[in-house]
Amino acid sequence: MYTMTSLDTHSAQEFAHDFEDVFYQGDYQSMAAVYTADAKLLAEGAPVVEGRPAIEEFWKQGCERGRLAGLKRSIQIRDAHASGELGYTQSTVTLQLAGQPADIVIRGICVWRRERDGIWRITHDISNRGEQLHPGEEPYGVAISRA
Repeated sequence: MYTMTSLDTHSAQEFAHDFEDVFYQGDYQSMAAVYTADAKLLAEGAPVVEGRPAIEEFWKQGCERGRLAGLKRSIQIRDAHASGELGYTQSTVTLQLAGQPADIVIRGICVWRRERDGIWRITHDISNRGEQLHPGEEPYGVAISRA
């Protein structure tokens, strides 16, 4: 698995491609290893997943469900920035399910921390569905000033 020793858009995209490959291999242990020991994973509609063992179980189930559903996924890093020992990545994950007419788009933010060994690991993984709004529809039903 690609080891993140610098946090920038190019390195994060390399990591994302490797993470996709590991997902298809069902290697949930390697997937969980990129998180800090005390990491939190916050996925829409699911309870908060805390700690590497629980995150490993989350990805174990995710890999199995994805395999059964014929899931194809693509991660696109939109932005990455680091300052000191903390950083973030903003991404879009596109999911294609066999037999489904439309893709599912997931938006994500990961907070990264450089640990003592110099490797960047995810400390908070936050995601939600990025459904398109209908024309005239406002987020949360509230008009937002765009001044």
